[in-house]
Amino acid sequence: MHEMSIAAEITKRIKQEAKHNQASAVYRVHLTIGALSGIVKEALEFALQACSEDKLFKHTEWLITTEAARVYCAQCQTTTTPDPPLIYCTKCLSTDVTVTSGKTMIIDSIELA
Repeated sequence: MHEMSIAAEITKRIKQEAKHNQASAVYRVHLTIGALSGIVKEALEFALQACSEDKLFKHTEWLITTEAARVYCAQCQTTTTPDPPLIYCTKCLSTDVTVTSGKTMIIDSIELA
């Protein structure tokens, strides 16, 4: 479950940010995970709870949004939204595509007190 190491890194970075801002609590964290990132949202939620037992995270609300996969098709020159794990153009069914979004994991915002 690589989500545990991802959650550990997220909480580490948030602790650094809280320390830098002299915050005593983290109220809300907004994350975006791509549909093609390989991260299972439910597993990440569980891992974040396990990694956030520090008092800094006592009342933290974890908000996780999933970014849809998008691909650009070289055949029909269209951007479409496939249904992972199959990556192809949903317009012409070509597999000659380039992924343009959905592969990342981003900490969008952190609300500190």
